[in-house]
Amino acid sequence: MNPRIPAGSLLWGIATLEYNWKTGLRKHALTVLDVACLYGKDLRSLSYRQRMHYVGDVARVVNLEDGDQSNIIVPPLVTLRDLDSFIKGLPVLSCKDRPEPGPMVATVKNYACIPSTLYLATHLAFPWIELKSSKTGQFYYFNRNSNVSTYTLPQEAILPYGRVSSRPDLKVNSFSLVLILAVELLELAIFIGANRSARKHILVVSWINFNSILSK
Repeated sequence: MNPRIPAGSLLWGIATLEYNWKTGLRKHALTVLDVACLYGKDLRSLSYRQRMHYVGDVARVVNLEDGDQSNIIVPPLVTLRDLDSFIKGLPVLSCKDRPEPGPMVATVKNYACIPSTLYLATHLAFPWIELKSSKTGQFYYFNRNSNVSTYTLPQEAILPYGRVSSRPDLKVNSFSLVLILAVELLELAIFIGANRSARKHILVVSWINFNSILSK
């Protein structure tokens, strides 16, 4: 795998597979789960969505169409309440690792990945939650204690890098944190493509099987 990661960057990611549905090409890609700094810019104080959006902007610059390099992928961030509609809206495409066309998540131009697992992450500090307006379609933030709602993300609601996937009162390693997030803290679902060589390791740390959702 040879993604064009900019100098002065610290990323947390996982190797995945993506497919060109026009040429049939299959190659490895780097799916980013979080970022501390990029191009020497410290992003740790930004919100999780802001950090991932920043990675997406950089990825659109460094990913080369039809190049030999591995693409940098920023997976879709989907709230759990929107999960069903998102799944139903996935395009049905063909790839060499499937006998028949099936739902796939578009990544870079002409590329897509097979939806395999969900990573569940809490990205806002209690008591703030993120909701989507049925009238405007925009996200807004709601304080469950004061019943205050705002379209602007409050500073006190931001969980900085290092706290999105951890709780300071727990003494656990990074693999255990994934299990805790999957069981207790369900806010964002991040779609991860399948990597056959890493699949067993992913399941060991309690990632959720995507196929069980698609079959419902």
